[in-house]
Amino acid sequence: MKKLKNLFFICAIFSLTSFISAHKANEATTQANYFKIVNDTNQKVYVYVENVGGGTISGIFKGSSGTFRCIPGKKVYTASRGLKDRFLFKITSSMCDTKVKLSDYL
Repeated sequence: MKKLKNLFFICAIFSLTSFISAHKANEATTQANYFKIVNDTNQKVYVYVENVGGGTISGIFKGSSGTFRCIPGKKVYTASRGLKDRFLFKITSSMCDTKVKLSDYL
């Protein structure tokens, strides 16, 4: 009976360690990069940023910034009345973890 308990305990430990290490590996691969859009204009600007299942509309006040997920190849537009409007720029990998000035694209 004691050998059976020990065997069960050892199996439980091995199954938990394999689960924990697999979870950590998946966590590292799904870590996302972000970029900031800084509104250095004199007006509030609404932007539409494409992401994996749709898009995000955000109002950025003058002098403030918005943080968005950096997915190279996705596009950023102005947004008026809740709809994407004028194309601003395409996200590149060099933009990840940086600040992008809105005045450069308006």
